[in-house]
Amino acid sequence: MEAILEAFVEINTETTPQLTEALGEILGAAGGATTRRWQVDPDRPTEGLYEREIVAWVNNNRDEKFSVRLGCTIPAFFFLHDLIEEAYPIFPIHNISLKKGLCIWLYKIVSGVAYYIIEDAFKVSISVAITICNTITNCLCSGSIVFENFVKVPLPDEMEDSCRAFYNHNGIIGAIGAIDGTYIPIVTTELAYLNRKGFTSTNNQIVVSAFGKIWSCNTGTPGSVSDLTMYEISNFRLWAEQSLPRFGHRFVMGYKIHYYILGDGIYRPRSVLIAPYDETQATPDERTDHYAYNYGHSSCRIRVEQVIGNLKGKFKVLSSPQKYGRTTEATVEGASKIFEACCCVWNIFLDIGEVALGYTPLERPIPPLITVNENIDRDVHNTRQVVMQHYLDVNYGDMSNEEILAYLNMEMNEEE
Repeated sequence: MEAILEAFVEINTETTPQLTEALGEILGAAGGATTRRWQVDPDRPTEGLYEREIVAWVNNNRDEKFSVRLGCTIPAFFFLHDLIEEAYPIFPIHNISLKKGLCIWLYKIVSGVAYYIIEDAFKVSISVAITICNTITNCLCSGSIVFENFVKVPLPDEMEDSCRAFYNHNGIIGAIGAIDGTYIPIVTTELAYLNRKGFTSTNNQIVVSAFGKIWSCNTGTPGSVSDLTMYEISNFRLWAEQSLPRFGHRFVMGYKIHYYILGDGIYRPRSVLIAPYDETQATPDERTDHYAYNYGHSSCRIRVEQVIGNLKGKFKVLSSPQKYGRTTEATVEGASKIFEACCCVWNIFLDIGEVALGYTPLERPIPPLITVNENIDRDVHNTRQVVMQHYLDVNYGDMSNEEILAYLNMEMNEEE
């Protein structure tokens, strides 16, 4: 609270009451504190004028315009500001404070505009704007202190919470997350980066929880590489296969079911990754069961699609390099770092309640988790088959195939 209050100061006696009132509503504070952080510095008038404009956004529009321009509320802005300042006290750079630098960076990734527009809006040269953006990106991408603290493999309690959320959602038992890839466009002439959709890009893969938190971020792979290959060579696969069976298991229909993640049809089923059934390969007796299970599988796995959609919707810089040409973000390394930084900011905003993705709990009774210390056998009897049969029993009981199909068709029509 004190760190955020320090960021707002008295510009003049007329605006202070409005600023205090806005703070009281946003933060629940009884009053504001006057500091020097937002006062105009006579030696750096441009900095002070820009800071006065930010305070004007608060006074005149609360934080509505601030949210539109920079993609976050004012408390979230200063939470991110304080994280970077504590981890990397390297500002000011070129007489640009971290506050103004972070505004430049957020404006860039949220709007995806060209640097000449930033030059005009923030009264800085293009070279300075690029330097500022690259510096803040490096403070938030893979290898940085902030990234390692917010984008990391889950703890046991986080996995169990996500598992229960998926199960409460539609009865899929044992799933803790979902995995998928997405293309980030780049400017290059290398054919290896030409993807199946016909443009050059990197392929970036993320694993998310039921609540939308990103647990793993695998970036920089050429666009021609499939999601399956990315997963096979990823560090997350090694961690999952070695660690998930050690966190415990549940007895489902007489079999041990460990934690696992959900993937789409391109992935090869494993003990820690379950893909949907290929309905074209099913026998007539199996087709309805597979169809029903795939519907439930997809309704859980869609969480990763939602996160990717929110990432690209919130951070327009991930969408098209043609907007800014051959700049750092349009290169392979630059696109990878930007994507990692956006994932890091997403998790930060998720942790502080700036964004929210969740399920309405139904509180289904779930078999207890049995924790183990030894590495028990992971080769369970067809994990996907057991999960499917349990899912069908929980959701459809003794319904006939015709009744299941009628129910699913009704559900799909309601969604449309």
